[in-house]
Amino acid sequence: MARIAQYPFCHYSPTGQQQWMYYKVVVQPDRLRAVNPSSNRMSPSDKYIQIVTTDGHEFWFMGFISYGKALKQLCGVLQQPRDSSGEIPVAHSA
Repeated sequence: MARIAQYPFCHYSPTGQQQWMYYKVVVQPDRLRAVNPSSNRMSPSDKYIQIVTTDGHEFWFMGFISYGKALKQLCGVLQQPRDSSGEIPVAHSA
């Protein structure tokens, strides 16, 4: 699963020059611990999905083309059976 930011992230170089960069967040399915739907209380149409990884990092995503489908897919990953190490077994084709 991956998400590429629509807007660049602004940071400053060691020389003080402003730089803009796009970024990508990749979370492997076996590192997914929680998926939490959320919305803005002041504007309920603004919907978000919080993803928590097994190492405790939190990511907030918004701006989905289809919020319901994205939430369903992410929750489906959480429901996949995992082995004793917590990893999702990979099906191999013959």
